[in-house]
Amino acid sequence: MLRKSILIVTLLLLLTSASFAQQTDAACENEYSEPSIGISFCMPAEWITVKRDYAKFKVAYGKKSNGGYPTINLMPESFKGKLSDFVTAGVNVLLTKSIKETKNGNSLKIESRTTFTAGKLQGYKIVINSVGTDGSKMRTIQYAFSGKGDTKFVITATAAQAGKAETDKVFDDIMKTLKIKK
Repeated sequence: MLRKSILIVTLLLLLTSASFAQQTDAACENEYSEPSIGISFCMPAEWITVKRDYAKFKVAYGKKSNGGYPTINLMPESFKGKLSDFVTAGVNVLLTKSIKETKNGNSLKIESRTTFTAGKLQGYKIVINSVGTDGSKMRTIQYAFSGKGDTKFVITATAAQAGKAETDKVFDDIMKTLKIKK
């Protein structure tokens, strides 16, 4: 009798966990996927992807808000070293760019650099605010994660500063679904 009870409980647990896994996978109805580099994430239902000449991979676009379209673009880079060193080098490039851009009438300010967790992936989140020469105020969030071998991913999310509370949450929610094959 004890064996039978253990068997029934085990079967119920297996069925429940399999059902949960199917629901979790099925919840992603609009997936961005780049199999060639082993990366994917779930986007809101109304988002689309478009191949652009300036980008190596598809660009994800959200619905128009605050005068523009929120976008997500990704770029894998080869970097021998720790992710934290990669991020530090990237921030230093941004700071140098900020000095040059200020001379051209633009402004660029790094608001924060924090760690970020996407499922089991540990990475970084860098928030940048900028003002263009035309007065446009943009907010860029760069998420950085390690990939396979020396590959590091920079996933850039950009939107108008005016809707930052809403778009920051959308971008973070999207990145929490990030999967990278290593």
